[in-house]
Amino acid sequence: MYDPGQGRELDSALYFKGSMMLHALRRTVGDAAFFGTLKRWQRDHRYGNASWPQFEALIEKVSGKDLTGFFSSWVHGTTVPEKKYLFPGSLGSLDPAAGHAGATATARTTSSGS
Repeated sequence: MYDPGQGRELDSALYFKGSMMLHALRRTVGDAAFFGTLKRWQRDHRYGNASWPQFEALIEKVSGKDLTGFFSSWVHGTTVPEKKYLFPGSLGSLDPAAGHAGATATARTTSSGS
């Protein structure tokens, strides 16, 4: 997701994976840290630009968690994230491999792995 490559900046896979990643991030850090980070991010960068590495650093600071593995798996990786990052916290009930009734979650990759 971080660098999809030239011509793929608006690829639909980025939108699907991006929204799933944000939801998994929220479940990983908790609502207070997640929404606190978003509010602070907006306040700090209201009239300027910022980078993705700055966002990673901010949410780690606000949450007090080391999110290196999470971001390596979701943002910088080219494969489906590891299950511990794909189904964090209450999302574990969506893991079809866990044998939960009604679980229908699927993961999609493209030929380039984004």
